[in-house]
Amino acid sequence: MLHLPAEIVLAILQYLPLNSISRLPSVCKLWKDFIETHESTVYRNAAALYHYIPSPETLFKDLGQLYSHRSLTGVETWKDLCCRRLDIKRSWEGKAPSKVVEYKSRKAVHRIKVDGDAGYIITTSQRGGLAVTDLEEGKMLWTLPNRYVRQFAHCEYGNGFLIFDRMDGSKEVWRREKDYTEKGANAVDIASKPDHHQNRMSDLTFLHIHPSSTPRGRFKPWALLQMPEITRAYRFVYPTLLVAAFTRVFLWDIRTGSHFQTIEDIQLTPGGGWGLGELNYVEVSPRHVFVCGEHAIRVFDRGSGKHVLDISSSYIVYGNWKYTLARDERVERREGSALVNHKVDVARVTPLERPRLIDEFIAAHVSTCGRHLVGLLSSSRLVIIYNFERIIRGEATLHDLALDVQLGSPRSASVYLAFENDRVAVVTHSGVFIITVDPSSQFHVKTKTPPTLLVSRIPTFIYPPFLASVSCLQMTDTGLFLNWTPTPLGESQDELEEKFQESLHQQPLYANLPEGDQMVLHDAVDTGFSFSHVSSVSFV
Repeated sequence: MLHLPAEIVLAILQYLPLNSISRLPSVCKLWKDFIETHESTVYRNAAALYHYIPSPETLFKDLGQLYSHRSLTGVETWKDLCCRRLDIKRSWEGKAPSKVVEYKSRKAVHRIKVDGDAGYIITTSQRGGLAVTDLEEGKMLWTLPNRYVRQFAHCEYGNGFLIFDRMDGSKEVWRREKDYTEKGANAVDIASKPDHHQNRMSDLTFLHIHPSSTPRGRFKPWALLQMPEITRAYRFVYPTLLVAAFTRVFLWDIRTGSHFQTIEDIQLTPGGGWGLGELNYVEVSPRHVFVCGEHAIRVFDRGSGKHVLDISSSYIVYGNWKYTLARDERVERREGSALVNHKVDVARVTPLERPRLIDEFIAAHVSTCGRHLVGLLSSSRLVIIYNFERIIRGEATLHDLALDVQLGSPRSASVYLAFENDRVAVVTHSGVFIITVDPSSQFHVKTKTPPTLLVSRIPTFIYPPFLASVSCLQMTDTGLFLNWTPTPLGESQDELEEKFQESLHQQPLYANLPEGDQMVLHDAVDTGFSFSHVSSVSFV
């Protein structure tokens, strides 16, 4: 093949997997010389093939816009990038080293946001206040006091914008100091300008900063968003802030503090029925709004504001394939990894109209690309829907595309859900799980082979009362973060692991309802613990 022009050889090589490219130099000296001469082009094409970069035209200098500095450590060439991405992938899969790291906090942690690129963690506290902590050294960079940020404040963060709620439901917006400009601040809607409380607090925090300290991790007031009515949940995906009331949702442009869209009647169901019920979570993508209620996940088109999809929480079967953790002790753990990998049993199942299984969606997330949706039911049950827009377009049914994953016993309640970089993380009363789906898997009713799915667990986090009290779970490209405590437990790790294995044999608990329906019941677990640490599993 090397007798062909170099351009044609390179065009052929761009379709080869990385393991094949890495072996070519061992074939003969001619291949070795060719790969060395064209190394940059070969590995840039490989990076595009594996979707590490948007296209082969991506410039090396633009990698900093795609990845954090932690992700790019040691990356000086396109070959380095490919090797780094493979190392991170293997680490998340439990096939390469990873470790648990503790970050101490002065207060009981409630919510966590992580900026891997800037290198800091943002936390709010159960007792009030907000803190920005250096990710590497653990030192405090900036704080807002207890008397200013309410107890159990929720917070959102992205692209240097920090948002948290006041007791009256209004949302404070602060912007990272290095990104703040007077021109940008002047463009904020007059009705959303920061009030005197924000400005005064900003002045006070500045007075307590040493003149020589770094501006990294410091914020300045940007806006104060007044809500039209009592709201229940909010979610920020730059540049859109989605805020939900019981019957409608509001969309804001965080850059200007302007309210630009309202979606009405989110509870109405065209054919009657239960509606959404209590709202548990909201999510937003460039094309859709997702409202997660106790009875369904409801999807709205942002362009028209119309309701386009419902996913009920009462289906016994969601997809063609049902995944469960194998009921034995065959778990794999590589030396140096913080994860164990579970053997997963897969069964093909058929859809059922009746009876219904009355459950509840507690959270939903959409992928960064906006094409894939995951929902977490209260019974440690995860529903993964790849390319869910095909259902909206009428090209497939929910049963065609959904993967139904039971993470341990249904008697163990779900706690939290995260979805980043095509990886799903779930906290239940029995463990912290990471689920990875092979992106090459086929999702269609005619597929005879089930999509490949890897389920890993972090055995460090296994004590049920502590798991039940986790109030936040966050993922970055290189780490997973949750509030936890290193306090010694009353039972040994081996005893807790044995109980986990025993729980896989437990029969579900159901309450019988009219017409043959059943309601999921959960085992009681003590809650109310407060954690003064953030635990991280580092995959670099």
